[in-house]
Amino acid sequence: MQNQDIDVRTGQKLPKARVVNITPVDLGERDNAPLTDSAMLLDIARTALTHYARFQSPEHADIATLWLASTWMADTSDRLLFAAHPRLFMIADKGSGKTRIMKVIRAMSRNSTGIVKAPVTAPGLKEALDSGMTVFLDEVDRQIGRGMGHLDVQSVISAYEADTGSLNARGGYNEQNLFGPMMLAAKPRIVNGTGGYIEDLFERSFILTPEKWTDPNDPIPDLDDLFYKVTGDIPTAFKIWAEAVRWQLASERKTALWPIHTVPKALTARQREISLALLAVADRAVSPEVIAEHGSDTRWAVKARNAVQKVLLGRAENGPAIMTDISKQLRRSGVKIEK
Repeated sequence: MQNQDIDVRTGQKLPKARVVNITPVDLGERDNAPLTDSAMLLDIARTALTHYARFQSPEHADIATLWLASTWMADTSDRLLFAAHPRLFMIADKGSGKTRIMKVIRAMSRNSTGIVKAPVTAPGLKEALDSGMTVFLDEVDRQIGRGMGHLDVQSVISAYEADTGSLNARGGYNEQNLFGPMMLAAKPRIVNGTGGYIEDLFERSFILTPEKWTDPNDPIPDLDDLFYKVTGDIPTAFKIWAEAVRWQLASERKTALWPIHTVPKALTARQREISLALLAVADRAVSPEVIAEHGSDTRWAVKARNAVQKVLLGRAENGPAIMTDISKQLRRSGVKIEK
């Protein structure tokens, strides 16, 4: 796939170095150290994602890249530096590459769990999130989605705001943090039989719908030793970038990470809420060379805004309607949805 910016309004390609009159924050500069080329880091991570997995559209790949990068933006206690953080939710038929995409994203995310399938308990999820882990939960349709079943697990995976926690009676008062990054995957039957209890999860997620890849001229590479070699150094680079971000926030006496540039006005309040973390990361992905030549670097800022608008605008607003839209989209792709 071409890593090229697209204007969502016109569908036309944008210049690779689109420059606007905005001066970005120099996140990597301290004691005259060189500015971190965080834009290149996102480019590398995206290239790895699209080499070892396949996405329905370039915008889906952009969202996945920004989401995995956002998992690194945490304080020294491993708490995310955002007021809210979206779930990344893949819904697709068997054999569509859901687990593969999870494996690739997991290899580059911060403090990841394994790809958990079963059994999944609310205490286990609470402990993982409270420990600052990035949670990868596969086969969600087997865990929830049948009316009021597993309501405790449903409550945990729906906790996407920083001030969300739980009280557990374990020898007295005990509060656990429930806020942290979580990626989910499920088969299409997740959209049926929920009884109205998890529809809000769909409102709080970026939903990706990968399709089965059958192009013999573009085979998907194996996740072999080369894969782990390629992805092995990327987390170290993300860690360095995250430390620079923390330093900058501390110097400005701020505790949360917000977008630098304007958020698209077309987004609704809920869409803004789940987009802010990804836009905040994109706005800080800059290249010192581009800044030196043009005065600013907004390539990833533009790309992120195009991606969130392409994925979210036109999508239904409430959970049940979102699920209906997903069902229609899957059926158009030839997927039969089980009851």
